[in-house]
Amino acid sequence: MMQPGAGDLVQSRAGHDRGQYFVVVSVREESGAVWIADGKGRRVADPKRKNPRHLHMVRRAVLTGAQLTDSCVRRTIGAYVQSIQ
Repeated sequence: MMQPGAGDLVQSRAGHDRGQYFVVVSVREESGAVWIADGKGRRVADPKRKNPRHLHMVRRAVLTGAQLTDSCVRRTIGAYVQSIQ
């Protein structure tokens, strides 16, 4: 499995947020942790720490650094959910 990078769209596989979509805000190589946000409950300013083994990669690099705002994250996740329904 590929390690998620900043801006990637992922789906949670474990925890109370299982099945929800998030965008990776940052990756900490030394700890192996990934920080994710959905733009609603988990804002970009206060991302959730998640083990990358508990994430499923959906799309690569959907957002770049300048686009990592709560509204862009919500819009990106919403557009993806609409496209799969």
